[in-house]
Amino acid sequence: MQEKKYFEKLSVQLQEKYRTGIRELDRGKFEQATEIFTELKEEVPDFVPLYNKLAVIAIYQKELDKAQQYLLTSLELDEQFVPSLTNLGSLARENGELDKAKEYYTQAMEIDPEYGPAYNNMGVILRQEGNIKDSIKYLKQSHRLAGKNSDELSNNNFFREPGCYIPLIIFVVVIIAIYLFLR
Repeated sequence: MQEKKYFEKLSVQLQEKYRTGIRELDRGKFEQATEIFTELKEEVPDFVPLYNKLAVIAIYQKELDKAQQYLLTSLELDEQFVPSLTNLGSLARENGELDKAKEYYTQAMEIDPEYGPAYNNMGVILRQEGNIKDSIKYLKQSHRLAGKNSDELSNNNFFREPGCYIPLIIFVVVIIAIYLFLR
């Protein structure tokens, strides 16, 4: 189920509390966000997006084992929660397990073909592997989905990976060079 659907099931009071936690996370106030999310977890222990947000905080704090546990907990509650699958892929990529990361991203894209971060992250891995053509394909799809599916709950910048624009820039430069050459 998508984060938005989980969110809609919350009371108005809990929705506002969750939004506050997200704002704190977006501002880098990890202690405050953790406190809010932990309180929410006690009130709504099956609210899957909380575990993903706590994992994101753990990742920022370089507590990767803790992050993985949060993500696995979220997937125990909902094995098709795409943000958690995508973040598990990012942890696998961080550990140098690129094939495993691609499996998580592929699974996320199969479950929700409209989830842009999985396309973005797949594009980044393909770029790292030197597969520029496919990298551009995934990054373009990610870019298309970014405008179509802006996250209403968060103000985070969609493209989080440094260098995700490099293949796009290379593509544009190549197209311009071909155009100028054929003129």
